[in-house]
Amino acid sequence: MTEPTHLYAALRHPTEPRILLLPNEHGWQLPYAHHPEEFWYANVPIVNKTFGAQLNTPLWTLRQFYCASDQEKKEETVLFEVILLDRAWQPPHGTRWVNAAEFGGLPFTQPDLAPALTAYLTALATGTVPDQRPAWARVGWEEEVRAWISDELARHGHTLRGLEQLKQWGISSVLRAKTDGKDFYFKTTNPLMTLFVNEACVTQRLSALFPAYIPAPLSVDIDRDWMLLAEFDQLFQRDMPIETKAEAFRRFAELQIQTIGQEEALLAAGCLDRRVDVMLAQLDPLLADPTAMHKLTSEQAVELRELAPKIKALLLQLATCNLPPTLVHGDLHLGNAALVNGQTIYFDWTDACLAHPFIDLHSLMWVKDETHRETILTAYLEPWTAFAPLPRLREIFRLAYALLPLHHAVSYIYIVNNLEPDSKPELDMTHEFLEQLRVRVKEYLLKGEES
Repeated sequence: MTEPTHLYAALRHPTEPRILLLPNEHGWQLPYAHHPEEFWYANVPIVNKTFGAQLNTPLWTLRQFYCASDQEKKEETVLFEVILLDRAWQPPHGTRWVNAAEFGGLPFTQPDLAPALTAYLTALATGTVPDQRPAWARVGWEEEVRAWISDELARHGHTLRGLEQLKQWGISSVLRAKTDGKDFYFKTTNPLMTLFVNEACVTQRLSALFPAYIPAPLSVDIDRDWMLLAEFDQLFQRDMPIETKAEAFRRFAELQIQTIGQEEALLAAGCLDRRVDVMLAQLDPLLADPTAMHKLTSEQAVELRELAPKIKALLLQLATCNLPPTLVHGDLHLGNAALVNGQTIYFDWTDACLAHPFIDLHSLMWVKDETHRETILTAYLEPWTAFAPLPRLREIFRLAYALLPLHHAVSYIYIVNNLEPDSKPELDMTHEFLEQLRVRVKEYLLKGEES
């Protein structure tokens, strides 16, 4: 989201199928806040802080369950389900807890939200919960995870002083555990995401294989994909020198090269097989999936399908380049890297796989300064000169860059197809990667014809 956002909170009653409404001069409304800056669905600390301050009580966000975009006004509306952390809290005078039957008879002054709230209250009354809803979006999980974190920290000599939500949406939940010393970070991911790994398991195993590059968790519960990591010395910042950022990419190439020839070990660690032949087999089903294609224009969809044979030929060409498959992070950017003892380490291995190494250069498109982008690319390619001259590596990169949106389009369609309906808008971006694929492949082919 890049424009102002209207935020609303549906605060659940702690024991009954009701939500809190506030009075206004014309009737009743939900707690509301205008967020003037860019807002991200998973940024629940803003939700907790904003509405917690309004109601003077600590809150915990379960999920967003309604969002709408007004393209003319360039505004977003997002409605969140929140719960009380203090079950003894008493609402302000004049407010009202209402159920589905009562809600329908009230003058509600936010009519655009009424259908979503009616459906929500009805589901509360009937106890209806979609199978796709992750555990962290359900009542009771917060107490369960708090107890586990407290026990695990105590086992390692730490006392839990506070637990904060950092990120929560349909695919993952990240919490910060405050202790009597350093902070620790908890993460879990949605087990229905079939192209996600069990991150707790994979991080633990990869950290044992490559301890200089991947941090070892303090504690894991592999059955539930729960993981605790200690805070890092320093996260990457936007204003860091470009040389520091480039070194992070150079070092990642170094890690990838160390994984060459370890295909079986990587797969045994839990990484997925997403080599070029797998990506090749995924193209036709992707282009036939209406969920993936529905946001493209008819012209874009037709052209992309017409390009399919050429995309397959380019994939075969990529497979014959003199670069073997390696460990691929799948979401490599400096937000998923940190400095520990002066060296870069890499975390957030949800998308860990065995694939063509240059798949991990997707985030270069975010570097707007061409000189900086070239500095990072050169640093990354330098360790690979043991396999091919730098000019040849640049050619391979140009080919991989044209094709790598396909890797991410496949990832996102698997995500969207396995989210509950209310959560799908959070990550409905498959079409963006397909459009990148169409444009980049056309540009690559055009330059090939010109040369």
